Amino acid sequence: SVGYPGDTLADMLAARDCRQPLDSGIFDYFIFSGGGNDVLGGSALVALLRDRQAVGSSPDPHDCIDPDALATAVATLASNYDFIARDVRAADTGVTMLVHGYDYPAPRAGQPWLAVPFTAKGYDLTADKELIAAILRHLVDAFYDMLEGVAGKHAHVQVVNLRNVVDGRWNDELHPQEAASVDLAAKFSERMPTAPVA
Repeated sequence: SVGYPGDTLADMLAARDCRQPLDSGIFDYFIFSGGGNDVLGGSALVALLRDRQAVGSSPDPHDCIDPDALATAVATLASNYDFIARDVRAADTGVTMLVHGYDYPAPRAGQPWLAVPFTAKGYDLTADKELIAAILRHLVDAFYDMLEGVAGKHAHVQVVNLRNVVDGRWNDELHPQEAASVDLAAKFSERMPTAPVA
C-alpha cells in the first residue's frame, strides 16, 4: 500500500510511489485507486456543477453539469490512467491491474466533499435530494465509462464494479463502514483467486 489520502491523480503520477514495488516483480496484482478527488469532491465538484438557479426545474442531471468541464476532467483522467497502465506494464509484464470507479456516494449536511460544494452552488440537500443523487450517479458512471475505455486498450487492466455495494453504509460522505469495506474487498478478491494472503 503506497496511497496517501487526498492525493489527486496528478499527485500520484508525480510521485509514482507504486513503481518500486512493481519493479520487484513479486506481485501478481496491482490495485489502483485514484481520481475520486478529481471529480467527486471539493473544488473539483464545484468546477463541474452548474448553479442551481441556472438549472431551473429540469430533473435531468446532465443539465446540472458543465459538459465541457466534465469532458475535460474525464479526458485528463483517461490520459493519466493510460499512462499508469503503460507504466505498470513496463515495470512488470505479468501484473494484472485492477481499477475501480467508486460507489455512489451521498452528501451529508456540513461535510466538505459533497454537501459543501452542492450547497455552495445553491442546491438544497433536502429539496434536491433526488436530483443530487442523480448527479452523483451520472458522475460515477462517467468515471466507469472512462475506465472501461482504458481497459479496452490494455489487456492487463480490469475494471472492478463497486456500484451499489456500500448500500448506505457510509461513515461519512465518501468512506464506507467496516462491513461495507469487507464487501468491497470481496469484489477484488473475486478477481484474484490465485493471490496469496499475506
